Amino acid sequence: MIMAPPAMVEIDAVCKQRSRADGCQVAILDRVDLQINPAEVIALIGPSGAGKSTFLRLLNRLDDVDAGEIRWFGQPHSSIDPLLLRRQVGLVAQKPFMFPGTVRENLMIPLADRKEPLPEGGELDELLAVCGAERDWLDQPARKLSVGQQQRVCLARALLNRPRLLLLDEPTSALDPETAGLVLERLTAMFRGSDAALLMVSHDHRLARRFADRILVLRDGRIVEENRGGRAEG
Repeated sequence: MIMAPPAMVEIDAVCKQRSRADGCQVAILDRVDLQINPAEVIALIGPSGAGKSTFLRLLNRLDDVDAGEIRWFGQPHSSIDPLLLRRQVGLVAQKPFMFPGTVRENLMIPLADRKEPLPEGGELDELLAVCGAERDWLDQPARKLSVGQQQRVCLARALLNRPRLLLLDEPTSALDPETAGLVLERLTAMFRGSDAALLMVSHDHRLARRFADRILVLRDGRIVEENRGGRAEG
């Protein structure tokens, strides 16, 4: 019998707690189960405080689970060096962070360990276009950009690391609806044609329905509902 290969990510009964001010423990995530496969686009929605950002932090190993297990291509998540894991599991936070220096210097950061130059010409133009960024920004001080521009630079920086799984925490919150739709249109098309997957947290249910293959509803620390997105239905 030919065994099927493991999923990209397998999440089994994952739990995470936080301490309250009175010292009591409260469940942020409670026995969450999920599988993520290559070429998938998944949207995670739910009310504030439901545990969405915590879930992304666990996948990126900025935090560790209290119970249950996460496996990366069949290997226990906890056995992988966090720095090595983060080269494959990228996270773009809602609040963009720019290092001192120009946009160009910021984009070169993920390439430093691999001793690779920043791509130029058409390859760079294509990447910037996917993120809704402009070539004219490259030599500007990154911290002088608007929040929306910085969000797009953060996205480009994450893509340059060529992640197998990209996690987005409200990545278009500072963009106008037209620009947000254009960026997500290009970005989701890129991942559907690859061996990588995209998991995005979004407060915009309309965008989630429009671009996701699967929509997961997280409430009270649990995935309480799963729906097909508009792309899957199409």
